[in-house]
Amino acid sequence: MLIETRDLGVRYVSRQGAAHAVRGVNLGVDRADAIGIVGESGSGKSTAALAMMGLLHRDAGCRVSGEVVFDGQSLGALSPSSLRRIWGNRISMIFQDPQSALNPVMTIEAQVAELIARHRRHDRARSRSIVLHQFREVGLPDPEAILGRFPHQLSGGQLQRVMIAMALVCEPEVIIADEPTTALDLTIQSQILSILTRLCADRGVALILITHDLAVVAETTRRVAVMYAGALVETGRTEDVLLRPRHPYTRALIAAMPKLGETPKRLSAIAGSPMAPTVDSPGCRYAPRCLWAEGPCATAKPVLAPVAGDDGTDHAVACHYADGMRP
Repeated sequence: MLIETRDLGVRYVSRQGAAHAVRGVNLGVDRADAIGIVGESGSGKSTAALAMMGLLHRDAGCRVSGEVVFDGQSLGALSPSSLRRIWGNRISMIFQDPQSALNPVMTIEAQVAELIARHRRHDRARSRSIVLHQFREVGLPDPEAILGRFPHQLSGGQLQRVMIAMALVCEPEVIIADEPTTALDLTIQSQILSILTRLCADRGVALILITHDLAVVAETTRRVAVMYAGALVETGRTEDVLLRPRHPYTRALIAAMPKLGETPKRLSAIAGSPMAPTVDSPGCRYAPRCLWAEGPCATAKPVLAPVAGDDGTDHAVACHYADGMRP
């Protein structure tokens, strides 16, 4: 595995108590792999990604447990200076909102060149050449003019292309994309995702795509991990999970999507609300919303385990009745 989480947990401590945002996540990503992490808002997807990057700090009332191993190294054992040599260089992240991620008082060229200067010993002319090449690769129009502009002078689609270029400019081994197309219209979203996945595939970069859109996952990833209330509830090859879901929550997410070609109808909704992160349930955290929940669901936590009948695949489900959920 290139990057792997082992029993990763994140909890925030305050006077009101502890809120568990991520619970015991075990996830591995190979070189040149493409995996999607999906779930409702608040399911812990982005927090898990920040923990994987080592961007969560104890001084914010945050406690990270477990381990993140990258290329055989435990990131938690590295010094801040060692982590900075990895960030943006071997592991890059594309954040949800490029307007917030970019410095509003620095030109686009200065921000990308700063990243190159931190990790590569190039002169200004060489750095500028690399930036222009990368801007052309992501489809930015008139890249020379964009170099001198500030973030507020670019559209949302252009800013997201700049963020992709920044993520790729130092030729990383892993890119974590945290809902990179949330604020874009569908046409631009499709273009951005196409560019991102193509460039990652061409360069052998592993992609971890965080999204709530199952259609995006179906088009861009080889594997998918479904999160609910901070924990993984189903993982496997994308086609297996989306075409043959074995967890009630995954089925509910798929049922809530509009189907192309079907007569318009009222979409299915998942009844109830996710369990609060401050509540610690002895059983399955999805049980209060599950149509198939029975006695053991309220008293025993299900373990993520391979499902019967899927020999030779990595399809795993955390459900007491996964065998009864056959398609």
